[in-house]
Amino acid sequence: MPAKGQVSRINRRVQLQLSLDRYFTSPPKPCFINHLPLELLVEILVYVSYDTTHTEQHHCDPFSLPDTHWSIRDDTDEKAPLWADGSETCVANLRFHRGCKLFCHAMQWNWLEVTRVCKIWHCAAHSSAEFWSRVPLQTADAYSRCLKLAGSFPLRLHAQFDNRWKVNRCLQDCLGLELHRISEISLSWKTLVNDVWSMEVEKYLRNQAPELRRLCLHASRHCMMIGRRLFSGVPPPKLQELKLEDFQLPKIDHCTALLAPTLTSLTISNCTLEVNWSVLASREEELITGLVSSNRTFFDALAMMPLLESLTIMNTDMPMDLEEDHFVPPRTPLSIPHLRHLHLQGSLRVISRVLTNVTLPSTSSLTLWFDYDDLGVNVDSFVNLPAFTAVIKKHFATAADGGAYYSRTSMEFDIDDDQDVMHSAQYIFTDPRNTAAHVLPTRVELGHYWGWHADKHTADICALAQSLCELVPHNGPDVSLEVMQICPIDDSDGVLGSDWYRTAAPMKGLTHLHLRHHASIEFLSWLTDGATLPSRYAGDVDIPPPQGPIYPFLHSLEFTDECYVTRDTTLSDILQLLEHHLFNVTVKGCHVDLTACDRLRDVLGDLLDWEWKENWMADANSDTMDCFPVRKA
Repeated sequence: MPAKGQVSRINRRVQLQLSLDRYFTSPPKPCFINHLPLELLVEILVYVSYDTTHTEQHHCDPFSLPDTHWSIRDDTDEKAPLWADGSETCVANLRFHRGCKLFCHAMQWNWLEVTRVCKIWHCAAHSSAEFWSRVPLQTADAYSRCLKLAGSFPLRLHAQFDNRWKVNRCLQDCLGLELHRISEISLSWKTLVNDVWSMEVEKYLRNQAPELRRLCLHASRHCMMIGRRLFSGVPPPKLQELKLEDFQLPKIDHCTALLAPTLTSLTISNCTLEVNWSVLASREEELITGLVSSNRTFFDALAMMPLLESLTIMNTDMPMDLEEDHFVPPRTPLSIPHLRHLHLQGSLRVISRVLTNVTLPSTSSLTLWFDYDDLGVNVDSFVNLPAFTAVIKKHFATAADGGAYYSRTSMEFDIDDDQDVMHSAQYIFTDPRNTAAHVLPTRVELGHYWGWHADKHTADICALAQSLCELVPHNGPDVSLEVMQICPIDDSDGVLGSDWYRTAAPMKGLTHLHLRHHASIEFLSWLTDGATLPSRYAGDVDIPPPQGPIYPFLHSLEFTDECYVTRDTTLSDILQLLEHHLFNVTVKGCHVDLTACDRLRDVLGDLLDWEWKENWMADANSDTMDCFPVRKA
């Protein structure tokens, strides 16, 4: 307040903007990041240019929307509300059901927005050639400015298209004129027609790319790739990472420009190798056309990349040779000495034949996803199961005999009685405890997936899953276990939940147990299975005696993700475990009741971590725990 007799002076910023349509009533708060040295601010802004994960919604022109009324359109959603939410800012959503999704599209976030924050950021960004090494395709001015400010720094090109943003002139100029200085290319056109690849993109990748280090191409609907035209048939001398998605790859002889000998990472996702990488298909083509075809196999393709460190093949139609009954293995196993991680998805035939014919380092991480068909496991006589299990055992034998083990085990189950849903069982082993002379792989994941047509083989699938987990050392002092079970396990095929849990039975050194979803009911019941006896803690709640594999060193039990911790579900099992010794119990994000809380509070006291507002009342239709009384300490 001004002193008596003095006139208050209005803020200069407000005084200057009184005539504008909006003004600020106080000066802006100081930006402390601008107090950093300019060199450090430049490094921070450079990281912004590497952000390729965030997107922003580009809304359509309201005048371009069709005039057809929503009630007679065939692209409306009957379940959608009649009127859009008042918070909607897109005109398309105000006129049509899901209008923004239908008529607008998302693009990668424009990292050049940071140059408009203030003069300091503008100067910092313009002083860094690496910041401008990522090519902007928004406008021709931004593109030309990038080429000028990047100097001799290798360029990075990221472009993601949909059916309302065609390949523009800037992309054509960049690929056609600047390919020789590009180090990274990432193009995605998942919703465009296949002609875009052959007409717009592929013809601009025909020149040599001496600086290219990373190439990621995401196509649509198994786009046909003409590999021999890429990079003039010469593999880029610095190419290290290749990622292909949704392609029909050409023959191996035509992939020489892609399968470069310098590759260290190869990812093939949702592609098809069934015909072009098959010797059997080549022989059939040779009989029809009379032309001599190549006899190069899947293993020959892997041999073209001797420096490979990471190999991922998932959701891909594998070559016919690996699926045929009478498989002809290579004369000598293929050695991949530098491989650190192998992610392979396919049938039991494919995975077993690949692993029995390659030699991997004992430190290679394995992610194996088995897709089972109506042949099952034991019914398929063409699968050499003893040889496959011997390879897995050998992979861990040396480190396991030396005392190394995995200290963290996760089990995830989604096995219900719904025939329209894929069943899955996953076992993940991480956090290895190595010894001085023996080192385990960083991570091992064994996933099993099957549909209703393979339900009759559930017992064999479960037996194979348990036999493979027994080969992975996961028992030792101070180990943890996480169990996530989406729904009750379907036992109509005679396979009980206890059969899937056997991997956890030998973990006598377990110290931390984390249960999620339905695992709080079935897994705890498996632990405490036996005849019922009254307990000194439960009062009128009957508790069975400890006859299951009780963990004597357990000191932490955690329930999260909509577990049920109530009198009628898991209270008796929890108190059964507490009969041996007391330990910490955490309940967060679960369905609970007052009885369970009171009993556990009486037994555990401060060892119980139970916040009312972090859980739901079990019989209150998912209402929050605000309805519980506030308890005083």
